[in-house]
Amino acid sequence: ISACLVGSEMCIRDRLQALQGRHSTRLGAALRHASSLLAAEPAGQRHLLVITDGAPADIDVHDDRYLIEDARHAVQQARAAGIRISCLAVDSQADGYVRHIFGGRNYGIADDARHLPRRLSQMGARLAAGR
Repeated sequence: ISACLVGSEMCIRDRLQALQGRHSTRLGAALRHASSLLAAEPAGQRHLLVITDGAPADIDVHDDRYLIEDARHAVQQARAAGIRISCLAVDSQADGYVRHIFGGRNYGIADDARHLPRRLSQMGARLAAGR
């Protein structure tokens, strides 16, 4: 653990930059689970911000398109249930898949983890404003 003040922007950035992706990203399943939990919340409070470091992937699914379509379907189901979903991707190559999964106005991209705190603030303000 780096020497930093707990909760400080520098500490958060250091921790985020130290993260390494591993194993699988079953985004569709995670979205369905989170949506089922949010369904119990009052209608005005059903917001979900997904933060991802890459396209959906799994060690036992060999068709990358399947996982993207599965995630897209989960987003559509959540929206039909009154849940607002947005995504912030820390991946400079994310535009194609996040646009397809979340829609043209429902995502943002942070080119690297150093930009994540600023982009999170922007996305949070956008969600709070209902845009």
